[in-house]
Amino acid sequence: MLKNNKSSAIIGIAIVGLIINFGLLLVYYIPSTKQLIGDENYYNNYALLVVSGQRTPDNLIWPPLYGEFIGLLFSIFGSHRIYIQIIQIGLWLISGILFSQIVKRLTLSPIVAHISFTLFLLSPELIAFSHYLWPEIMHLFLWILGLWLLICYPQRRLAAIITGVAFGLALLTKSLLTPFIPVVVLFVLIRNYSSLSVKTRLINTTLILAFILLTTLPVMVNNLITQGEFTISDSSIFNIWVGLNDLGKTDYGANEIAGKEFNEYMLSGSNHRIRNLVYKEKIVKKLEQQGLVGTLFNQLGKQYFRLFDIQTFFTTQLPGGGRQAYTTDAQWLITFLKLYSYIIYGLILVAGTAGVCFLQVRYVNWSHLFVLFIIYNLGLFLFLHVKTRYVLQFLPMLILFASVTTYWLISIIKKTDTPPLKGFVFNKFRVICALLVGTLTGVIMIQSLI
Repeated sequence: MLKNNKSSAIIGIAIVGLIINFGLLLVYYIPSTKQLIGDENYYNNYALLVVSGQRTPDNLIWPPLYGEFIGLLFSIFGSHRIYIQIIQIGLWLISGILFSQIVKRLTLSPIVAHISFTLFLLSPELIAFSHYLWPEIMHLFLWILGLWLLICYPQRRLAAIITGVAFGLALLTKSLLTPFIPVVVLFVLIRNYSSLSVKTRLINTTLILAFILLTTLPVMVNNLITQGEFTISDSSIFNIWVGLNDLGKTDYGANEIAGKEFNEYMLSGSNHRIRNLVYKEKIVKKLEQQGLVGTLFNQLGKQYFRLFDIQTFFTTQLPGGGRQAYTTDAQWLITFLKLYSYIIYGLILVAGTAGVCFLQVRYVNWSHLFVLFIIYNLGLFLFLHVKTRYVLQFLPMLILFASVTTYWLISIIKKTDTPPLKGFVFNKFRVICALLVGTLTGVIMIQSLI
């Protein structure tokens, strides 16, 4: 009976999530189709070139897999977005299921797992990106799939092989994950599995690395032959330059300089290597002019406000927003969607950062890797060009910790002692820390509304 109740809860959450998802999909098309913005135009044009057979050398700013994926679907079904959206909605739903299983394995709590599943499927940003021509959902699915296999099936060699392929494909969709992969692999190697021998860990680690390499090597070799660069993609120099020059505490409207800077970047040299050399010199000169301390304070004064802005990549595309792309003229619907986004997205970010404070330090598990991944992203975006959509890469990690905070809040509301939770501690010091961190996050988030 208990098992049936749990299954019913999961099915119920999935149904509610799908209803909201399909509702937003209707808003995408009614009264007319949402406009493509930013990189969506690049991926759409890339796919059309794939269909026509008129290929040009890949631009190394973008990894190639997502464009190839769209091109394949366009070739099979025709160049309508709905086919891409149907597949991405499926990947979104599967990702939520897999991540809830990860949470259950880490916390040993079905309640926390159900909360995480709910927050994942109700997240307006994740729902919206399942409709957009951006690689975020595909990348997130591959990233979560690899983590699910590592965490839930650590002893199986086939799981290690599939993990390597999944991580390799994830790198072929978005390059920001690249520097963190060695941390994941090292974690697999050194983590103290009571049930795994050193030999098994060494074999699994080797398999993961080997299949990451096998998956990505063809692209890197092709780029070496065609463009002289042994890499999947490389936008780091360009994004550092834009990050140093980003304006203001929001990432839209008059503060959006990426398009103009990209055009100048492309005109600065005849190939990727020359352009990077030119911009490396510009970065060095910029740092010399500002000084390291001045640069640090300048970046701290804007980057995290841009990253955690409550006005997200979704809400700014609603009518009246800084990236207006949806076409609905129903003011009540626009207001509802904004409030919905503010509440759910705000809860995830505030409760998520607060929940990190409850993590047990001396009991090292995969939750600590999730914290490292959040810190890694915060480190990157102190200097790289920042948009709110970059939160999506580590949003599931925040959802885990938001679920822990919600679990604690439920016990407070019920006026009962918080039941023990594997890997987490609830005491006065942790609560004070959580309140301070959550408040700081909230202040950063709402600055654009003030």
